[in-house]
Amino acid sequence: MSCYFPIPPNFLVDKSSNSFVSSSITVLNYPSNFLKKNYGKLKKKDLYFSIYSINNQLWNKVEEYCCSFGETIEMHRHKITSDNECILVAVPSINKNNPEKSNELPVPYSVRLDKSLIAERASFNFKIKDSSTYYQGEYPYKMTTINKGTFATFDSLRLDNDEYTKTYLLTMNISKYSVNRKKHLIEIYDPYTQKVDQEITVESNSFKHNLLTKKSSIPSSFTNLRAISCNTSIFIPLFLSCKIDNNFVNLTVEHTHPPGSFYWGEKRNARRLYKKNWVRL
Repeated sequence: MSCYFPIPPNFLVDKSSNSFVSSSITVLNYPSNFLKKNYGKLKKKDLYFSIYSINNQLWNKVEEYCCSFGETIEMHRHKITSDNECILVAVPSINKNNPEKSNELPVPYSVRLDKSLIAERASFNFKIKDSSTYYQGEYPYKMTTINKGTFATFDSLRLDNDEYTKTYLLTMNISKYSVNRKKHLIEIYDPYTQKVDQEITVESNSFKHNLLTKKSSIPSSFTNLRAISCNTSIFIPLFLSCKIDNNFVNLTVEHTHPPGSFYWGEKRNARRLYKKNWVRL
């Protein structure tokens, strides 16, 4: 499955110390995984990454990078654009022929050799001063063709359990169609009482940072968990926690899988139960 690689935003996390999250992605021109017998099929060619952003309801190519076979390159957000609100998407290609402007993102090239399970991935990098963290992931091409969907997860990976730490929910969404800029409502709520703690408005074709409302304790048990859902669109969520205490800075990023991926076989029936009783879809 071919993939896109969106570049996370830069954003201010602490005004008093002027601390910013500085973001980048690192990409690799080599298959993530393949069978040993297919080694001879490797295509030892340069790989190009066209960076697209949306302007005037069109995808515009704003930058292009070349990655030699077997090498990695890092693409820094601040070196591409100073507008941290716009979506930036890296599209892998075997040449420089991607259009300058288009209604649709070009189909990403895949370096996969076979059906080995590990997908093509980039490293999503986050840094504040000397503290850094990263997440390895991708945005599958098939997800960009879905016009409507639903999204659900839980906040078990947030770490803002003291006065110095903040947790941001990073919501990643890509549609291949540039005109898709629909607004969506994400709700954060107690799955037992259905009481909404926080509402976040996001849009299609965006990679947003959303500060989560502080809670009195971390979700160490089911009674503290909060559900997070949207009934009009799909997202890939990241939880970025930042602790800044004088000169001490700690940064962590976590990713949750869809709740249904934790069940298999006969236990897949549990998906219907939590959707019926816990999730507002």
